[in-house]
Amino acid sequence: MLSGSPLAAQRVGFTFGSTKSDVVSWSGRTGGSYPDRSGLTAGITYRGALRPGFGWQTEALFVQRGWSVSQPTLAMSYIDIPVLVRIGALPESGGRLRPVLSVGPTMGVLVNCSLTGVGTVTVAGSGCSQRIVAPFERDYRVRRFDAGLLLGLGSELRFDDGMIAGVELRYERGLLDIMPGAPGDSRNRTISIVANVVPSRSKR
Repeated sequence: MLSGSPLAAQRVGFTFGSTKSDVVSWSGRTGGSYPDRSGLTAGITYRGALRPGFGWQTEALFVQRGWSVSQPTLAMSYIDIPVLVRIGALPESGGRLRPVLSVGPTMGVLVNCSLTGVGTVTVAGSGCSQRIVAPFERDYRVRRFDAGLLLGLGSELRFDDGMIAGVELRYERGLLDIMPGAPGDSRNRTISIVANVVPSRSKR
């Protein structure tokens, strides 16, 4: 009876994949974005079952974001902590293949940041604390915390030994202006393709 309980279904796994991100900006009614930056994401996951086919998953992920190709170039690395509700999550027994929908909020902490290629202008500060002060003013300082919403769609397969593996396409949209000193809004937007792997449990 214990094997069917939500606590018994809790398992630790791993998530890794590739990202493509930019910083979407609005200023009044004018929309636009910076060129994409390709990066990586990886981390650990902890999941549990609420009922058959319905579960939750929290993660601690290293995520690369920013923009590239044009000048200046912004490279940011975050530790993201999503808390996801998962519809279609595989149970401990039963069907072996199932589509999965993941949705939930995320919190991000900026752990590394670099801004390069600001040109020959005069700047104050360094790294992601730079402000252009001459011949014009532009504030590139980046907020240390971010929050967003994540939506993912994928599928999972359970193997004979109990290991679960899946692939998921994710879209994450930042809710906070990461450059509050700059005109308009500057919000993270990230598309990622990730693999989820939950190793089989050791049998006693």
